[in-house]
Amino acid sequence: MKTKRIYLYIGGAAIVLLFIIVLYKQFTDNEEQLPEHLRKPLPDYPRPEFINHQKVGQLGSVHEHADIAIYVDGTQLDLSQLRYQLTDKFVHLEEGRGDVLHKHATGVTIGYFLSTLGFAFEGNCITFESRKLCDTTTKKLRVYVNGMLIDNYKDYEFFDLDKILVTYGEGSQEDIDRQLASVTNNARIFSKK
Repeated sequence: MKTKRIYLYIGGAAIVLLFIIVLYKQFTDNEEQLPEHLRKPLPDYPRPEFINHQKVGQLGSVHEHADIAIYVDGTQLDLSQLRYQLTDKFVHLEEGRGDVLHKHATGVTIGYFLSTLGFAFEGNCITFESRKLCDTTTKKLRVYVNGMLIDNYKDYEFFDLDKILVTYGEGSQEDIDRQLASVTNNARIFSKK
């Protein structure tokens, strides 16, 4: 009876160990399928394209949170996807949430954050996921902070508990109001306020 129990424990441990080995092998074999930022460690310095014209502070100089929503042509981007998580040490989304920014340095702007997601800025256009989004007579890029339209959003430093809406498209005022209302209040949970 005692021997039987020992064999059960050994068998159970062997199954658990085999399961761990299979998971590890699966993860390491598929590493190239992970987003690039999860395959290598993030640098401890700000993105080079922002060093010259922005004063990003020292990593850890603040710990603030802001709510965010991004819309393109009326459709909200799902920022909870793995490819948008932990893209930078200075500002990022984390924990599979796409609605709360985590800011870890002073001087971090909305433009800096958007660049961590892959947005590139060219005149009155931004490029995102191979799409060039330019201001036209009917479509506009608009950025709101706490309900107010911000003109120089690229250089706007956001702060704790700010509510940020980035929207591109034709958007009527009703659409904008609906999008503004969709920005959560979850930053206060992380900031404990």
